[in-house]
Amino acid sequence: LSGIRVVKSFVQEEAELDRFDAAARSYAVKNLRMVKIWGLMGPMIQLISGISYMIVLGYGGIQVINARISLGEFVAFNAYLGMLIWPMMAVGRVINVLQRGSASMERLNILFNERPEVYDDPATVKPVESLRGQIEFRNLNFSYPDGTQALKNINIKLKQGKTLAIIGRTGSGKT
Repeated sequence: LSGIRVVKSFVQEEAELDRFDAAARSYAVKNLRMVKIWGLMGPMIQLISGISYMIVLGYGGIQVINARISLGEFVAFNAYLGMLIWPMMAVGRVINVLQRGSASMERLNILFNERPEVYDDPATVKPVESLRGQIEFRNLNFSYPDGTQALKNINIKLKQGKTLAIIGRTGSGKT
């Protein structure tokens, strides 16, 4: 975004589009990999929590049978455990979302703080109060870095108060 003037000046829109397309594909592949991992982690976490809950039920049942705790204490413990498990899992999900949001915000801040390649330095730019006379180009030539010549020996004289329109196809050197 910061170099759009340069990209347009050198007619590099197609090359930049290809670079963007490659970056977008790379992001999509990485995102799919992350989704697959999350797809495995969700059932894995539920399996581990289910096994843990079964262990608690088995151990607690043995404690009730051996009269170390009462049935009411065991039921109360299980109720509290059930109330704690799901909020803790939700906190884990919220932390994940916050981390992903933070990473996205960092990428956005890099973009927002990007300084354009071409910019007007406020200290050196002075407003033009008035122009007099004419604008003249003599033998103006322009070639792209690959050697393609866009302009050859252009001569233009624009008198004060007149308007000039420069037209042509994309990449013909109008800029």
